[in-house]
Amino acid sequence: MRILALPPAVLKDIAVSFVDDSCIRSYNLLMINETNDSLFKKSPDFVARKIAGEIVLIPLQRHLENVNSIYSLNEMGAVVWDAIDGKKKVSDIREELLGVFDVSPQTINTDLEVLLSQLVEIKAISSE
Repeated sequence: MRILALPPAVLKDIAVSFVDDSCIRSYNLLMINETNDSLFKKSPDFVARKIAGEIVLIPLQRHLENVNSIYSLNEMGAVVWDAIDGKKKVSDIREELLGVFDVSPQTINTDLEVLLSQLVEIKAISSE
């Protein structure tokens, strides 16, 4: 098993860690800013469960890229996952995170970009 490494800038407030048997992949980051009107919806191919105090995403349909994989969300990742409903804009989710976590807007932007990009990559969410 391998855990994907993220850039050092986001290791402090990492939003998602990946455990799988595939090679480490690079991610195309989404551009997130204060006025981002993008909407995302959750895939019906994933379920979220709280296990030992963590939110874990479990793929129901096994695609080549997530065979033998589970995805663990930290506290920020769990807030974002709960907020993704197909109706809230990314800018609304960003504002919610700023109200919950005592970190800079740049840190929120970076972590949100990484998390959303990774969730899109594994097909746990898609843009509307």
